[in-house]
This record gives sequence, structure tokens and C-alpha cells, in this order.
Amino acid sequence: MLTNLRAGHKCMNMHGHNYEVEVRLMGPVETETGMVFDYGDLKDVEEWINTHLDHSHISCTKEESEIIQSCCLRILKSRKDDSSEYTSKTYVLNKPATAENIATEIYLQAKRLCSLVSSVMVRETRDTWAVNLD
Repeated sequence: MLTNLRAGHKCMNMHGHNYEVEVRLMGPVETETGMVFDYGDLKDVEEWINTHLDHSHISCTKEESEIIQSCCLRILKSRKDDSSEYTSKTYVLNKPATAENIATEIYLQAKRLCSLVSSVMVRETRDTWAVNLD
């Protein structure tokens, strides 16, 4: 939910995306392997994304995250569902949860895990995406 947009903007509503993430690397081709990098070694980046962002509510603030979790628990209790097994996975971005800011966050984490990361693209739809470049 983005609250810093013009009145009536559709992204002010609670909504979600099925993002696709593309991580690009840049470096010299190693003579011995013929590769810049073994893509299998990017598992740490994939694991970070899956652990923190996949099936998560990406919140702008900790307060927003707590409000959403509280609302979800109230809904479950009103339905008489067993809320003791409910978990709400959230990731606090500390800035508006836009594709641009998510790309930057993934880039920073990916770069920390692999120095050859040169850019991260976050695709919201087939036609819209944001890229963070080194």
C-alpha cells in the first residue's frame, strides 16, 4: 500500500504482485571454467529472496506491518479459525514498497552475497519493471 501518491491512485489500495527478479553479473570470463560465475553459486541470493520476500507482505514501516498482522488476526478470530497457527510473513523496507525500492533492496543484499552482481531487475508485470544498476 503506497500512501504517498496522488488521491485516487490505484496503488494506494492494498494489493500485491507476483514479481519476477533478474540478477545480472559482470566480470571476466575465467579461462579454466569458461564462465564468469557458476550460477549454482547464486543459491544464497535466491535463498535470501525466498526467506525474506517470497509470500511476504512488504511494508513501508514497522507500524504498518504490525497493523496488518493485527487486522489479519482479528479476521481469523471473527471466523473462529484457529489463529494460533497463523503467521504473517512481513518484510519492513523502511521506504515505499515500489518496484524501484524493492530492486534496490535486493541489489544491496545480492551484492553483499556476490560481488559480481551488476544489476537487479524487478518485474511487476510483462510490461513494467524497475532496474537497479551498479
